[in-house]
This record gives sequence, structure tokens and C-alpha cells, in this order.
Amino acid sequence: MAHVMNVLPLDDPYIGSIEWGGYVWTNSDVFRDPVTIGYFLSNDVSTWTSIEGNAVAVALQSWANVANISFVQVSSAADADLIEHSVPGSVLDGDYGEHGTPEDAFQTTNQYDGSILLGGNTYAHGYFNFEAFGWDYSDPNGGLNVGGVSPSAIRRERSEWSSSTIPTERFVASVVAPVATA
Repeated sequence: MAHVMNVLPLDDPYIGSIEWGGYVWTNSDVFRDPVTIGYFLSNDVSTWTSIEGNAVAVALQSWANVANISFVQVSSAADADLIEHSVPGSVLDGDYGEHGTPEDAFQTTNQYDGSILLGGNTYAHGYFNFEAFGWDYSDPNGGLNVGGVSPSAIRRERSEWSSSTIPTERFVASVVAPVATA
């Protein structure tokens, strides 16, 4: 699957303002080439329902539609770049989710936020609170549909590891700031 490279320093301040530390997913060590990222839905804490799995695929496709990336669900964690976990709210202190970045995956040792494994050794881990408001993991017409609360949480957490790793607030600031100062 993909691997991580560091592309710093970036000379373009507009691009540099939306890159997260310079670590990006790549297939060929060529910055900004198309990249395929493998993801694995781990059933280690809670079993992903088909409704949840479909919501993840739809959220990933929304990124693929606007970025130079594609996603493929793989059958084992060993074949993945991203390992996704469905967890109860107690794991995340009630937050909707948390996700490791390409920088976390790049490190040769495991990277943690408290007790939560974010990445290391080529993997980035993501955690999604199946008890969060709007998750509706058993209702095919519930909050996991497009426009619901939870797909937004999935996309937001995915923004932390996308091929250009564009966190929402940094993306908005970097797009608005150059226009406002021009």
C-alpha cells in the first residue's frame, strides 16, 4: 500500500500553510502523485456493522472525489495504512473520534495520545465513538447517512491524515487568509 514521506521544507507559503508537518502519504516517493491508501476496519474493540462500514466508505469517497487519493478496504491490518477502530465513548472521553496522522505513521516507534495508539511503524490508527450523538449504527436511515452528524466526524478525523493532511481549521484559515490579504 502507501507509505509516508516528509516533503519539508516547502517553498510555497500557500501550500506550506495547509501541509501538516510535511508528512504525506505516497505510492512512489513522488510528492503529490496519485496515492492509494488501504484501510482496515478492526473488530478488536467493537464489531463494525455493515451500516458503519458503508458510512466509512462514503466518507472516504468524499475525500477521494476532491483529492488525488483513492481508498481500498483491505482484509487485514498488516495490509493497511489506516487501522480504524469502533470504540465506546469512554475510550475517547466522549469525543466523536481521534485519528493519527502520516507523521505518526512515519515514526519507528508507536505514537500515543495518552493511552490511545495513534500510529507508528507505517500505520495510522483512527477511533470512532459508536455511542456519540448521531452515530445510529443500527439504523440504515440514521445519522450515518450523508448530511448526518457522524459522516462529518469521520471526514473531520480523516482530514488529519489525508494525502495533504488538511485539518479543517487550517484549511479554512489558509484559503481565506491569502484572499483577505491580497
